[in-house]
Amino acid sequence: MWDTVNDILEMLPVMNINALSFLLILLFFITGCDSPHPSDDALRRNFEKHEAEFDRLVQMCQEDSEMVRIADNFTWTKQSAAWPRPESDLGFSRDRWDEYRTLFRKVGLDNGLVSNQPDLVVLFASHRGIVPAGSSKGYAYYLKTPITLVDSLDADKPSNGKAFMRLKGNWYLYLEAN
Repeated sequence: MWDTVNDILEMLPVMNINALSFLLILLFFITGCDSPHPSDDALRRNFEKHEAEFDRLVQMCQEDSEMVRIADNFTWTKQSAAWPRPESDLGFSRDRWDEYRTLFRKVGLDNGLVSNQPDLVVLFASHRGIVPAGSSKGYAYYLKTPITLVDSLDADKPSNGKAFMRLKGNWYLYLEAN
C-alpha cells in the first residue's frame, strides 16, 4: 500500500483539487475503516480512571434537558438540528459548551454524546466506517435494563444492531453496527 501512497504523493503537483480531494477521502477510508474499536478492557479501564468525569457529563445532560446531540463542533436541540446556528440558539452558553468539550477530551470521546432523556445518554468513544456499513462503540448511561445484554462486545457485531455490556450500576459499554 505504501508504494501506492508514495506514487500518489509524487503526482500531487500535477493533480487538480477535485482529484486530490477524492484521493484523500479514498485513502482515509482505506486506512481508517479497518482499524478496530477499542477493546472492552481498554474502555473499562478508561471508565474506571475517569468515572467522576463521566458522571459529570451525565449530570450536565440532565441539567441541559433541551439538548439532543452535543459534539466538539456542533449541537442539536429538541427545537433544531440545523447547523450552523447563531450562538444565541446553541442551547446553552459558550462556556458550558467549552466545559463539555474539555470533558470529552479528558475522557477520550471522539464524537461527543447523544442524550435521549430521561432514560439514556450515549457517549461515543469510537466510530468506524460510514452510515450504511459503519459502527460505533462507547459508553451508555441507561436507566433501563438493555434488551441485548452481553458478556463481551469484542466479538462480532450484535445480531440486532446494538448490544450492551454492564460496567456498574446504570453504566454500560455499547456497540452499535449497521
